Amino acid sequence: MSTNKKSYKNRKFIAAYRLNSNKIKKMLLELQVNDFCYSADNYNMPQEKLYIFCKEFEIDNWGIMEKVKIYIKVAIKENEFIVIISFHKPEKNIEKYFINGGVKYE
Repeated sequence: MSTNKKSYKNRKFIAAYRLNSNKIKKMLLELQVNDFCYSADNYNMPQEKLYIFCKEFEIDNWGIMEKVKIYIKVAIKENEFIVIISFHKPEKNIEKYFINGGVKYE
């Protein structure tokens, strides 16, 4: 997980839902093509692309199961592993790329 100063919202979200690396890994493995939203250049590393996904998961909110939309931004490093840049609720409307008419998440 990215640990720069902008990562506070990631850490806050992860703590609020008591997510650990195993739960996050499981969630990442559930991502499908239809969860893809868009790609963007990484302005910190121009040779790198960032891939953005949004998916609704049912997760434990301190004993209450809750459906939560999660904005996930990753970078693929040397075609071998991924780095999670963002992992939190979406902050703006976002459309899924492969869904007819797009699905907006707010």
